[in-house]
Amino acid sequence: MPQQYRYLAHSYLLANLVLPIYAAALEPLVWQKTTQVYAQQTEQNLLCSSDTLLSVLIADVCQQLISTIDQAHKKDILPDFLSHLSLEQARDIVDIYYWKTEQFEQLLNRNIPRIHQIIGRFIHQYPPLQTYKDDVYQEAILLLWEQLSHNKLARFEGASLFGTFFHTVIRWTVIRAIKRIKPIEQKVVDILDNTETANLKTPIIDLADHQANEDHAPLLPQHLQTIQYFTLSLKSTDSHKLLFCWQLLYSVYFANPSDVQRYYPNCSSDLFLDILLIQQQKNTKEQIFEHLSLFIEQLTYSQINKDALKKWLNRKRQMVYSLLFTAYLIENKSTEINAYWELLIQRFFAAKLVY
Repeated sequence: MPQQYRYLAHSYLLANLVLPIYAAALEPLVWQKTTQVYAQQTEQNLLCSSDTLLSVLIADVCQQLISTIDQAHKKDILPDFLSHLSLEQARDIVDIYYWKTEQFEQLLNRNIPRIHQIIGRFIHQYPPLQTYKDDVYQEAILLLWEQLSHNKLARFEGASLFGTFFHTVIRWTVIRAIKRIKPIEQKVVDILDNTETANLKTPIIDLADHQANEDHAPLLPQHLQTIQYFTLSLKSTDSHKLLFCWQLLYSVYFANPSDVQRYYPNCSSDLFLDILLIQQQKNTKEQIFEHLSLFIEQLTYSQINKDALKKWLNRKRQMVYSLLFTAYLIENKSTEINAYWELLIQRFFAAKLVY
């Protein structure tokens, strides 16, 4: 394999293991080590496949480096070859590597203190949760494993620290875990629904300005991300139902059957045509709810009452409102907020934040 081609392949493979944002930090050392081993293997005529060998070499070298970084990070120090990075960035490299190579057990083990810390904060705010601390922890681990194994973290693109992103994922997962522990009092669940993420609330100074200049609204990306995290915090069945309903309610058109099948794989072509026809008609909100309940019955093989569906959707919307807006805005600017909410949903699907 020519050296120039090998270097390009080397860079590509390394970026897949630790993402491009950190590949440059490791590249010189990994290149040096793989080149040495590659030369030795070539001299001994052990090359059965150059591409295969390069992949194996890079994987082996990376595993050794990650182990070194991991051990050093536990002592709050950095190896010399990472002296230009911070401790948080070194932690990021290790976490990303374990995530990208599907070593989920190692990733979760490294983040156990973070999981306990988040659970501890909720217990500090809501002492009744202390009784169920171990149950919440076990449930959170199971939910995190499910998200990792189903590649639910694939939306991470390196715009922020992976640790910050994963902390948010853990936090929402802990909230889901708390809600799934059946003995927990309903009033605690209600408190979680309405106030546990109060620090995410961001007052909107002028909603009208956001509607007129949405491309320049500084809060819009943050609000879109909050909506995304909220949908991910739900059970998959609830999340799929919510996203499907939002698309019909807010006239976000389905382009082809696969757009529905990502929520409900059993959607037939005939049913999709019925859904498309409803989207193209001018219907009142009441009529849309009627159609929605019928569609969901066919897609899930379970009956759902129109009024019950409307109540469920309104409750979910109020939960998101409590994350996005201050109580004053919710109580005193309902019309303006509802208009801004419709804009958010339109942009949410346009940005393809649906997993």
